[in-house]
Amino acid sequence: MSPVKLVVFDLDHTLWDHPNISSLVFPLKLVTRDSVEDAEHSRVTLFIGIRETLEALRDRGLVLSVASWNDPAPVLELLRLLGLRGLFKHIQVEWDVPKVDMIRKIVSLVGRDLRMDVRPEEILFVDDNEKHHEVVREKEKGIRLAKAWVNPKSSTELLDPEWLG
Repeated sequence: MSPVKLVVFDLDHTLWDHPNISSLVFPLKLVTRDSVEDAEHSRVTLFIGIRETLEALRDRGLVLSVASWNDPAPVLELLRLLGLRGLFKHIQVEWDVPKVDMIRKIVSLVGRDLRMDVRPEEILFVDDNEKHHEVVREKEKGIRLAKAWVNPKSSTELLDPEWLG
């Protein structure tokens, strides 16, 4: 099995506990290192260990990217406030675009920007929604799929060779 080069993350219910950050009301403010609150006191908190997992993946030389169904403004602001923006090479945020198409666009951008060829079997897609997994499985065979946080049970398990090859 080829080692993973690119890890693509969903956001809502994958990096953090909130189901839809597009519903947040600006302004957003950092309340702890891992939590942000909106103007109506709705809180978004990173899942335990996710920051450390992202940093470890980056430190291993993997390219990290985002594919999310959201509005771009809250995504970019939340990532900025949490100090995570710099960890992600490409951020694809659109409504109702199949995640497989977002992943394909990310692969194209990685090829252009980093001059790196990435084959499907070198991609790990992490999302909590089985529907997105089904579409990716059907349309782009070979991409590794991780259902956050069912299989693997936690973000730190993503660092295991079983997931990264």
